[in-house]
Amino acid sequence: MPMDGENGYIMLDREFMENSFWFNGAKMLQVFIWILSSANLKDIGYGYDDINRGSVVATNEKIANACGLTIANVRTALARLEKDGKITRERRNHYQIITVNNFDSYIIDPQ
Repeated sequence: MPMDGENGYIMLDREFMENSFWFNGAKMLQVFIWILSSANLKDIGYGYDDINRGSVVATNEKIANACGLTIANVRTALARLEKDGKITRERRNHYQIITVNNFDSYIIDPQ
């Protein structure tokens, strides 16, 4: 659930079914869907950071627990997603801010 408590829907392009990159990386897809589902729908403050729309504060451990994966699986998935340009990450001491690139292309805000 997004940190800001709002509801919404995510939209996945048929690219996910047609692109073997995603299906061969089921763990990566699982992590990406978790990030999409958890990303904020509006800007919020978090400690000294501003967490923008399309971003989520997380640790590798939090994602691993939520997805039922190992921390190594999550670390690999995040690195691949970042390399592929799907996400960007800003690392902090105890957490990271993960931003979905082109977030608005995945989200349908409820009216």
